[in-house]
Amino acid sequence: MTRKYTCTTLMVILLLIHARTCFGLRCYKCDSQEIDGCLKYTKPKNYTCGSKMSYFRQVCEYSVLYDTEKKIHQVHSGCELINEKDPVDTSLVRSCIDTPSNIQVVECRVCDRDLCNSASGANVSWFVYFVMIYAMSSLR
Repeated sequence: MTRKYTCTTLMVILLLIHARTCFGLRCYKCDSQEIDGCLKYTKPKNYTCGSKMSYFRQVCEYSVLYDTEKKIHQVHSGCELINEKDPVDTSLVRSCIDTPSNIQVVECRVCDRDLCNSASGANVSWFVYFVMIYAMSSLR
């Protein structure tokens, strides 16, 4: 009985962690001039994107730009709007394609899952899955 309850509890926790809330898409919101300024360990703000607009949908965006004149990085993460019929693609995000000549795009990503726009780094979610799977398999 205890094993079954533990497995059920673990499954519910996983579903709650990765389910979208009814309050809209959540993205990390961060602006930094440090290349690692928006990593998860720096605790960027967790932001709920605005309400749904007709014919548009919210996506999360993460970009690293380099200003060749000022010799600084511009790191940004936040919410963006795209046409609801368009695929989730960086070619639709203005900050990724429409830059002045002195700005180089180092990295640009868009995604449509909660908190998917953190800076590159080890993704803890997969680690959590493996721990949960190991815990459930050891209960047998």
